[in-house]
Amino acid sequence: MPKKNVLILSGSPRLHGNSDLLCDEFARGAQDAGHSVEKIFLRSRKIGFCLACYHCKEHGGVCAIKDDMAELLDKMGQADVVVMASPVYFYSVDAQMKAFIDRCVARWLTIRDKTFYYIMTSAEDTPTVMDCTLECLRGLARCLQGSVEGGVVCGKGVYEAGAVKGTPAMQEACEMGRRAQGAQACRADMAEHRLPLGTCAQPCQSRSGGSEAAAGPQRSKRCGRPCL
Repeated sequence: MPKKNVLILSGSPRLHGNSDLLCDEFARGAQDAGHSVEKIFLRSRKIGFCLACYHCKEHGGVCAIKDDMAELLDKMGQADVVVMASPVYFYSVDAQMKAFIDRCVARWLTIRDKTFYYIMTSAEDTPTVMDCTLECLRGLARCLQGSVEGGVVCGKGVYEAGAVKGTPAMQEACEMGRRAQGAQACRADMAEHRLPLGTCAQPCQSRSGGSEAAAGPQRSKRCGRPCL
């Protein structure tokens, strides 16, 4: 498998929070596979709120706000794989991730052909708890030309920091990192399994966040539906 540049955007407000720990597991799997990995803890970076001034539109994608976002957009442009991670806050993404997403407006026309992976955690454990959060994350990818979704990791029923340790989501994040691939390979995988672009190209995940390992031959089945 060709080696890729993997950029992990950890939106957790808590260092070593549950979604942040899943980012570390994804990174471990990707590094084991030989990929180049960089994890950015968004809370540690200075990212101001978009002012909707459209200075970027008139100045070649240069934002009027002088903070860390220009560097992050450069890294995003250089990455083959982008991992976006957020806990579920009021059935949406958290403030750190939303600020990052909105500031991508400066270069949304030039960032293209990325494979996106999504990591989410929630205290609640219900079938639909992550639906709106996932749609928020997917919204950015839908605006970037050539984006492909590689997979989703869900850690449900975890509240206290570290509660995700020992759950199936940890292994799933590591395995997904190990299988990470660029947009071209994802498209080929989708074509092979006759999946429409934009659907998940990874083996099915259960709604509780666990893999369908107990299902035997069904484990590697590509369902073509989002993994919620």
